[in-house]
Amino acid sequence: MTDVSAPAEPRRHGVDGKRLLLSFCYFFALLAAYYVMRPVREEMVVQFGPERVHWLFTGTFICMLALVPVYGWIVSRFRRRVFVPAVYALFILCLIGFHSLFGISDRPAWLPPAFVIWVGVFNLYAVSVFWSFMADVWDPLDAKRWFGVIAAGGTAGGILGPLTTGLLVSKIGLSGLMLVAAGLLLVALACCLGLSATARGREQGRLVADVPPIGGTFLAGVRLLKDRAELRPLALMMFLGVLMGSMIYIQQVSAVKAAFADTAERTQFFASVDLAVNVLTLISQLLLTRLVLTRIRMGYVLMIPPLLACVCLGVLAVAPTVWVLAAVQIVTRAGRFVITEPAFANLYTSVDREARYKTKNFIDTAVYRFGDLSSAWMVAALTNVGVVLGGFAILGAGIALLAAKVGHVAGSGHERRLAARKAASEGA
Repeated sequence: MTDVSAPAEPRRHGVDGKRLLLSFCYFFALLAAYYVMRPVREEMVVQFGPERVHWLFTGTFICMLALVPVYGWIVSRFRRRVFVPAVYALFILCLIGFHSLFGISDRPAWLPPAFVIWVGVFNLYAVSVFWSFMADVWDPLDAKRWFGVIAAGGTAGGILGPLTTGLLVSKIGLSGLMLVAAGLLLVALACCLGLSATARGREQGRLVADVPPIGGTFLAGVRLLKDRAELRPLALMMFLGVLMGSMIYIQQVSAVKAAFADTAERTQFFASVDLAVNVLTLISQLLLTRLVLTRIRMGYVLMIPPLLACVCLGVLAVAPTVWVLAAVQIVTRAGRFVITEPAFANLYTSVDREARYKTKNFIDTAVYRFGDLSSAWMVAALTNVGVVLGGFAILGAGIALLAAKVGHVAGSGHERRLAARKAASEGA
């Protein structure tokens, strides 16, 4: 379906430097905040118990289901200049609350699972809102050119985050790290507010007056996914990618617990993996992402990461060790950040605003966490019948092949929508 709600936009040369800088800094601060918290989250998972990780995924999924109608209602009733900053303000308040809880000497037993679930909610909602907002700020042509650069801002933040945690955790503790993350989110919020005028202007064709609320019911995202065939491959692609990725993640948690007995060693290992992922991602984003997104058709672009994952998992099946597993995590996560996420965000530039904010958010949250949930219970069931790391690697490779096929379908549909929009614009 062609997006007829936005006016045709003239082809421009160059780029608005202020807009690019604010978008870059926005994602930089957002992911820096997340990666300050991520090593803490991984250690909380180990403390809770890898054998019980499926309950963590279950709790996160339930929270997502509860939040989807709430978020849909907010998007339907409030203007973007209200609900986008409000999402980040709410997360900042939560971090202040965790600051107080981590500062207690006798921490409550429910704190580790609560923090793990909250970070899962934060990661999906904060990033989903960011890319939905970027689809408003940038048109499809500029999105292909600059989403890789913007994504590199997030990767740079992903490098700063674990470095900050590693340097400061012994000095300010977990409690202090929560305030560091809150401060970074304040920076992201300021950048978001600075970009609001551009998003409003792009929707109306002039830099005046805010656009009205999107309207519709709070479950419109689910309805659109059911009714519109072009959105269903996006949901399936997300599900399969998460199913495979979560399987690798759960195996890593178990392998690390078996390999390292000390909390500090485990935290250092997790931080080292995060750092390696983001260094590799930053280099690749600066050198490859823009080239890939502008030179290769989207249907083939979205096949690259799952095919790369298939090769890596084949190696893991032959050599199932914690270090090979870490290497697989580094390569597959970097592939997702370098290609899949900017390409996936680009797909939403060819659909209407309601799909960008409602269906995209439903896919990025509920569908994502359903993939987590399915993976966790599948791993638990297969582990109980004796499947080990090598067997999971073979299963993951099969899922990756299916994801490559679905990615080709989703990307090809995007190209057809853009071609239809161009034809309609030229015929007007």
